[in-house]
Amino acid sequence: MRTTHDEQQDAPFTPEWTSTEELIRGIPPQIMPGEAESNRLLGLFNDYMSGNQHFIDQRTFADNLTLLFQNQATRAKQMKTPWFTLYLLVMAMGKLMEADRRIYDGPPGAFYFAEAMKRFPPLHSISEYGIVGVEILCLATTYLQWCDRKKDSYFFVGTAVRLALTLGCNLPFAEQQCLPSERAHRTRIWWTAYMLDQRISAGLGLPASVDDRQITFDLPGPSPGFESPEALNINVRIARATSEIMTSLYSNGGLSQGDLIKKMRNVLQSLYDTGRSIPLNIAIDFKSKELEVTRSGSSLYLRLFSAIILCIRPILLQKVKDKVQDTQKQIVTPAISQLCLLCNEAALRTIRILYAMKKQDEIAPFAFFDLDAAFSAAFVLIMRGFAHKNDSQKPPPQELHQAVEVLEYLSAAGNNAASHRLKEIKQLEAHVWGSRYFPPEKDGDVQMKDSGTPHGEPHAGGSGAQGTPGQSGEGSGSQVVLSPPDPSPSTQPSWDGEMFGTESAESYDPDQLFGLDLNGSLGQEFSLEAEGIYASFNDPTLPLTGVDQLDWAELEKMMAPGGYGS
Repeated sequence: MRTTHDEQQDAPFTPEWTSTEELIRGIPPQIMPGEAESNRLLGLFNDYMSGNQHFIDQRTFADNLTLLFQNQATRAKQMKTPWFTLYLLVMAMGKLMEADRRIYDGPPGAFYFAEAMKRFPPLHSISEYGIVGVEILCLATTYLQWCDRKKDSYFFVGTAVRLALTLGCNLPFAEQQCLPSERAHRTRIWWTAYMLDQRISAGLGLPASVDDRQITFDLPGPSPGFESPEALNINVRIARATSEIMTSLYSNGGLSQGDLIKKMRNVLQSLYDTGRSIPLNIAIDFKSKELEVTRSGSSLYLRLFSAIILCIRPILLQKVKDKVQDTQKQIVTPAISQLCLLCNEAALRTIRILYAMKKQDEIAPFAFFDLDAAFSAAFVLIMRGFAHKNDSQKPPPQELHQAVEVLEYLSAAGNNAASHRLKEIKQLEAHVWGSRYFPPEKDGDVQMKDSGTPHGEPHAGGSGAQGTPGQSGEGSGSQVVLSPPDPSPSTQPSWDGEMFGTESAESYDPDQLFGLDLNGSLGQEFSLEAEGIYASFNDPTLPLTGVDQLDWAELEKMMAPGGYGS
């Protein structure tokens, strides 16, 4: 039955995505923070967001904050300026960062965000705000991103990038006609907007607002009164690599086989070089069983490992597909084996960092990228367990339990996105390893295919299953962290062999593990395995986008009855 034009007019409009208005509607009024509370929230904001990103000029912001509380006259004047909108957004971000378990009507800081939106300038006049307009848009983007409002944040960051471009913030340092301190601030704001744009676009599988081929990579240099740009510049390089992965490797046939292999090798080499450049004062010693982490260093490593996982994950998904379809196993070449090991180790290290951050109170309950990193890493370990012929018969790696603990922590703090992803992780964990290690979720489960064990028997070692040496097999109650094996050529395990190590195994050497010999014998192996690698990214029966949630849906589809190969 066709709907008439009049009926269509009367029908309620259902948008593809709801506007930011939904987030702030009905937020009850609150008292504005006093000077002490404002400084506390500003301190939280600086602790989490400074170093490898740049949202505000600390000196100017501090001066304006002083004027806000100096007297009634200066307060009234400050509240009429664009800076006050910026102030409200910093306060909103500070509330998101504190580990306050109280139940809010809306996400923490929603009142401040709502007040900022009331003062938000219309698009036709935002350019009058100058660089403060870019700061406001970047902070609004970040708040929305942390609230898991991905499409809202995509809309805001696109506007931020275009405003920064029209203001000339992307121009080489020498071409910006302003004071040196202003140039330093504008350049740092530009690269922060660029990074937000690249990562939010990648997370949605949508085009970024700027093409790397059309901009110059004139990164910030040292400037008096500003933090060292070293961490920020590393962050930019990782964001650029992420952009290359999404636009090239996941381009659905956009590259020839030879070009895709070359691009993959170049990206991995770039990420390796970037990882080596992380400053010693924030570098992490992965040989230590108890990691000591900083917020700035952790953020860089999490983004680095996330890019490595994104680059290699399709190969793992092909392994899962082969397992589901009972494809005839072929000998795994050294190139494929090392890539899979690299992806797996990136996931393990991601979780070790997040777990250390949780123990050291460095993880924010609503930190968007921390949540995405935990989910992506757990995704890899579950694929690894399903694809490997032996892993489903022994306890899962301790890091998988730790990933669940991190997600449970975020969920308990009121992070609804973490609750949703935790449920998805637990569902597939129970499928791969059985209910002994991961009791299945009861509500909304998707029935899964059997992973190879007889019906009626547990997937993950029945009553006689034994844990690997050094691991109790009792899930998150065990605090023992297994060390991965030595990756030297003579002892390095293949993708089809032991993976998670034994009691006497040595730690990986970071340079050996992440320094793929792409110019030597392994580079030749890459060429020999080009067809298989290319097929992993361009399999019409396994459409991959690089978006975690969409590729996760493909994994669930494979495991569900009637899925691939049924």
